[in-house]
Amino acid sequence: MPATARVPHVPRRRLTLHRQSELTHRLASCLLGGAAVFVIGLIGREVFDERVGLLAAAGAVVYAHLWINDEMLMSESAYVLTSGSWCCGR
Repeated sequence: MPATARVPHVPRRRLTLHRQSELTHRLASCLLGGAAVFVIGLIGREVFDERVGLLAAAGAVVYAHLWINDEMLMSESAYVLTSGSWCCGR
């Protein structure tokens, strides 16, 4: 490879997906995480009683593996919300 050949330069810009900022995506992910906690509480209430539903929601709030991925724009919150909603609908 000649010394003058270079890898194409990609400009450093803010992440924009469909003309929305990274902050918008993070906020949407946090809302999905909050909805997932709510659905977890509903499942606990349906299966047992209201006290267990509140304990399940409180456990979901402090469970770091559930909410830590919201900032990294990963899909775990959406997955928990979708699977929890599916369980509530059965």
